[in-house]
Amino acid sequence: METQRDSCSLGRWSLLLLLLGLVIPLATTQTLSYKEAVLRAVDGLNQRSSDENLYRLLELDPLPKEDEDPDTPKPVSFTVKETVCPRTTQQPLEECDFKENGLVKQCVGTVVLDPAKDYFDISCDKPQRIKRRHWFPLSFQEFLEQLRRFRDQLPFP
Repeated sequence: METQRDSCSLGRWSLLLLLLGLVIPLATTQTLSYKEAVLRAVDGLNQRSSDENLYRLLELDPLPKEDEDPDTPKPVSFTVKETVCPRTTQQPLEECDFKENGLVKQCVGTVVLDPAKDYFDISCDKPQRIKRRHWFPLSFQEFLEQLRRFRDQLPFP
């Protein structure tokens, strides 16, 4: 009788340990995606910048090689473009439209996917003004962004 009670108690403890084993790794292994890490780096660049307006991610080059370790610096390459939002804005960056003929910067460096580290080492080249082609007033990225905003304003899903 006592051995049956002991085995029942042992089974409960085993189940409890199993559940803890499943929950704890989920809480500790949350890593940023490659894009999320780059977006954090863009926020950091905006905070360090002395430019009048904020910059927003325009184009992100793909991650060259998949590395499982979130603490290992990942090489990044991306382009940012000046927005119409001043540095003092409280508006979320993704709601800021790109500035027509705004400055464009090519950035390279490294980021870490561990959110606790919040590490990035990014440098951007000197800004360049991009002239619009007269035959189409928007870049493809800007066109998709405006299309997304229009779609979000529609009354049906």
